[in-house]
Amino acid sequence: SKFDIQQQRSIQMLIDDHKIVNPLFWVYNSDFWELLYEHRRSTIVYHATEDYFSKAFNHGVRGYEISVKLRFVLSLTDLLVSVSDGVENNFQAKGNFSNQSVMVGNGCDYSFWQLTPDELNWVRNKPNTKIALYQGGIGRKLDFELLNHLVRSLDDWLFLFAGTICDCQEEFKTHLD
Repeated sequence: SKFDIQQQRSIQMLIDDHKIVNPLFWVYNSDFWELLYEHRRSTIVYHATEDYFSKAFNHGVRGYEISVKLRFVLSLTDLLVSVSDGVENNFQAKGNFSNQSVMVGNGCDYSFWQLTPDELNWVRNKPNTKIALYQGGIGRKLDFELLNHLVRSLDDWLFLFAGTICDCQEEFKTHLD
């Protein structure tokens, strides 16, 4: 959905209705900059899940708008939580963020997914293999019947699942072994 002033008003109404005096804002979206400015005395944590200051994001009008809003939000931010060292470094250097910062990796960057030499050789020896990778929690939210159908229908593909199997280990094994 589009982030707009109406959503910001709805959030403000919830804050007012619950008589929250000093909310903690944990944000990852700079489109709420007006609401954050109104609550600039509250604690604001920016969760940097994407490197919006990288060349991949920083082009065109939309890229410029994002970087301007984000720098403004960062000027209000008390704590930056980044998902990788690269993201943290760019937010500090290109986003001009100088307050407290912490990096809590979640495996979304290259250094986490970089193949070992053996894995790289394995991939190189299979140049025509189509690979589908699912990374995330493996739980009942997944449609195992549909995945099973997909895996069996696309027999020229290699399906890899990376993640913690929670609350459904037997069901996952039954459908996808």
